[in-house]
Amino acid sequence: MAYCLISPVLQRTSVLLIMFTLYLPATAMAALLPLEDIYEKLEVQPTGNMAADLAVHYKKYAKYRKPKALALAFTADSYSIGYSHKAPSELGASRLALGSCEKWRVDNGVGGQCEIVLLGDELVSPGAIIKRKVNETTPAMVWRVEGTGGALYLVGTIHALKPTLLPLPAVFDQVFAQSEIIAFEMNPILATDPVRIQAAQNLMAVDPKLQKSLYDKTTRKLLKGFAKNYDLRVESAYTVPAVINAMQVSQLKMAALGYTVNTGVEMYYAREASKAGKAIVELEGPTDAWTPLVNLPMETQLLMLRESILQLETIPAQLDMLITSWLFGDAEQLYAETIKSMSLSSQLDSQTDPTLLAVAVELLDQRNKRWMEKIDGMLQAPKSSVVMAGAAHFGGENGLLALLRKQGLNPVQLTWGGEDIIQSSSIGD
Repeated sequence: MAYCLISPVLQRTSVLLIMFTLYLPATAMAALLPLEDIYEKLEVQPTGNMAADLAVHYKKYAKYRKPKALALAFTADSYSIGYSHKAPSELGASRLALGSCEKWRVDNGVGGQCEIVLLGDELVSPGAIIKRKVNETTPAMVWRVEGTGGALYLVGTIHALKPTLLPLPAVFDQVFAQSEIIAFEMNPILATDPVRIQAAQNLMAVDPKLQKSLYDKTTRKLLKGFAKNYDLRVESAYTVPAVINAMQVSQLKMAALGYTVNTGVEMYYAREASKAGKAIVELEGPTDAWTPLVNLPMETQLLMLRESILQLETIPAQLDMLITSWLFGDAEQLYAETIKSMSLSSQLDSQTDPTLLAVAVELLDQRNKRWMEKIDGMLQAPKSSVVMAGAAHFGGENGLLALLRKQGLNPVQLTWGGEDIIQSSSIGD
């Protein structure tokens, strides 16, 4: 239930507010993965001293209790490794493992980049492996629409990436260079603006005692379990709406897997636009995305929180599917997977929950419709412009592409290298 893929505004709540942070608790020991299975996942065949060293380190790692993480950087003939098992949380273990791996890499002149490959006993797909089949002719999550004055480009983004998924497609730079106006869901550079912070705090203000009294026994037990395992102040959970805690759960899991907003698409191009003096447009106000969520019935917020915790271990697999769809420019598949991940209920044997589905529709389809007024204005502008918004907003019957087609427009998809894909407008029709 990766809500953090939906909005960069929601994703930066950890910057805007001091709030309760949830971490994955220690679980029962899983069956130890054979080292050969890890090699197969990494698509690497270590030989000689490298194979022997990895075997020794993995044997040590396997004996450690959770939370633990293992990071690797490797080339054809060298590697560096780092792991941690004494951190109070998955996120802490991840950061220590990456730091240890990076020190080894620098000290020994190893190429490549360090990234998490094991989080506890979960095998994590390396970014380089996911990207391996992409080339200049691969469809990109980029479309061009001819406006009244100039072209309007639409770029589907991922708000948080890990460094090994970089560099971004060349076509991203091309459309950015050709555009004088850059539109984001919200300008991420302004996320720490004091006025915006105060507005967010005002919107999310709750009575802690009242909030706590509204938590059901099951949800409260989950929170207490997290707090006990990681020595957290569970009372802090009741200082913000429950839906914010639900968002934080997914964000922290992604952070432990190595994904950060600082390497996300919006943050990079917002900085570049600022340096280049390009005009920046926001598709919505700083609290517009939050307002419908914090006003959800308490029962819905608690359902979202429970499902976020219960489905944490599914996030690595969800990310693999979503990132792959994004890299290959498949807006319809990415939308379908996002809706599915947001609306499935573990309590209903992984069936769609109508309440969760309604939240997903609000976060995606309804916001798309609200954004179209500004997008229509950009189509009428005498200058070329680009809209950079979460890739999950592009697919579906009420996605941005479909809404443009309903106006008689023909979004033409581009490749990673910037070439047109003929008849791309038929996708999803």
